[in-house]
Amino acid sequence: MIKKSNIWIIALACVLLSVFVASALADDAPQAPPAGGGPGGDMSGLLKNLTAKGYDVTEIQAAEDKGDKETAKTLLDKFFEAHPDAKPQMPAMDADRMKKMVDELSSKGNDVSQIKAALDSGDTATAQKLLDEFFKAHPDARPTPPADGKKPAQ
Repeated sequence: MIKKSNIWIIALACVLLSVFVASALADDAPQAPPAGGGPGGDMSGLLKNLTAKGYDVTEIQAAEDKGDKETAKTLLDKFFEAHPDAKPQMPAMDADRMKKMVDELSSKGNDVSQIKAALDSGDTATAQKLLDEFFKAHPDARPTPPADGKKPAQ
């Protein structure tokens, strides 16, 4: 009987030790977003892609290599103004997310009736184009991400 209780104690100790080790090794810390030219991000991948497409980005690369992110960002903005076709396109939004965004813009008093009409007719490509044009004309209307670091519902 004593041996049987010892086996249970040893088994329980093993399980508890396993749980402790597994929880200690689990990394629940939020990860940094992938680099890609975003605010304060590393733009080396973007510059590499532009170079591969035949664009001369040596001046931007030099600023990036020096760690002068502000100058690199300014030069990149000027580059995209001169070469708008080189700017990476944002992936198209799905219709539900676009509808939520359009509803939010409408509730704030913005005229988004053409975008709504395109969405209601199922023409998401036109709706996306109109939404992009709207944000170019009204850059302050673009929804800001939540401050707590959580991604918005999609």
